Amino acid sequence: MRAAANLFRFASAWLLALGLVPGRTPLEAADSSLRAYDLPRDRAERTLKLFSQQSGHSVIMAAETVHTIRTNAVKGTFTAPEALARMLAGTGLSATRDGPTGAFAVRTENARRDPPPPAGAKPATQ
Repeated sequence: MRAAANLFRFASAWLLALGLVPGRTPLEAADSSLRAYDLPRDRAERTLKLFSQQSGHSVIMAAETVHTIRTNAVKGTFTAPEALARMLAGTGLSATRDGPTGAFAVRTENARRDPPPPAGAKPATQ
């Protein structure tokens, strides 16, 4: 679990350094203010970038995960998590938020962080 968190932070830092996502301070990352959103129904890769621009929050996604998925249109005033949840509803995608950075990570809903051990597997001994 710690390795996954470190990988997430490392990827976030690289995306930030490349200018692919806007930078946020810790106070801004915790911001839950309302903003106006006007996101079309379109390819997830495109609309997630638009969401990032309109919300001011970083979004991390794997292009191969989202390239065939279309998101819902979202128009109105919402918090960032509300707008993102509406956009992803029924698409098979879900988002989780990294507390320290405030970034959203988007993945398929059936993606698991740690695969379960095979049935009947015994712990490894040394």
